[in-house]
Amino acid sequence: MKNEWFASWFDSKYYHMLYKNRNDAEAKEFINNMVQHLQLKPQDAVIDIACGKGRHSIMLASHGLQVLGVDLSKNSIQHAQQFSTNNLQFAVHDMRQVLSSNYYQAAFNLFTSFGYFNTTHDNALAAKAISTCVKPNGYLVIDFLNVPTALQNVQANAKQQIIVDDVVFEIERTFTNNKFCKSIQVFENNIKVQQHTEQVNALQLTDFEKYFGANNMQLQSTFGNYNLHQFTTQSPRLIMVFKKIITAN
Repeated sequence: MKNEWFASWFDSKYYHMLYKNRNDAEAKEFINNMVQHLQLKPQDAVIDIACGKGRHSIMLASHGLQVLGVDLSKNSIQHAQQFSTNNLQFAVHDMRQVLSSNYYQAAFNLFTSFGYFNTTHDNALAAKAISTCVKPNGYLVIDFLNVPTALQNVQANAKQQIIVDDVVFEIERTFTNNKFCKSIQVFENNIKVQQHTEQVNALQLTDFEKYFGANNMQLQSTFGNYNLHQFTTQSPRLIMVFKKIITAN
């Protein structure tokens, strides 16, 4: 795991610095809409997979749900644990490993938190582990980038400089080998202190249907934004709702 880019980058202080200003209002609206759409009830057990610092987990817990947020980053989980309550817990976990079987009424994988892996085998392992934790007739929500829109964004914002607390981030976006790549160079006092490259597979709807359909997950609906509007090729997001269907042999 030490050679996987996300293992080091997501645990870096510079990652948390660069992405500290998330849109919490947008996230809250999305969670409210999704809880209503799935008709989740207080005390339902749900899991937030790749939860980061826990912003979506916290919002899920505000609905009275029993929430577990998991993430590979120890630093993210350490930060999130300050928000733990009777119905909100956090743990370090690799999404490729099975955590539990047929337990959660809903699983959430949000904000493009899938497709980081170097091989289709690892993608398949993650899909199997995620699907395994969902109850029969339970739901999985995946919020992913929409490939056509993301390609336009790469072309429009190929190079960018962001300054956060006197730290300079030089960012270059490319699309190579069917992956969205973001090269991030970090400078302090004009000295380069770190360099990282984010990579996300350009997965589309048919890819997700293949990965999760192999694990008894049936696509129920797709949405194109956090207001749950209809998905089109020009939508900013690809949001998928799967249902676990167990058929008798």
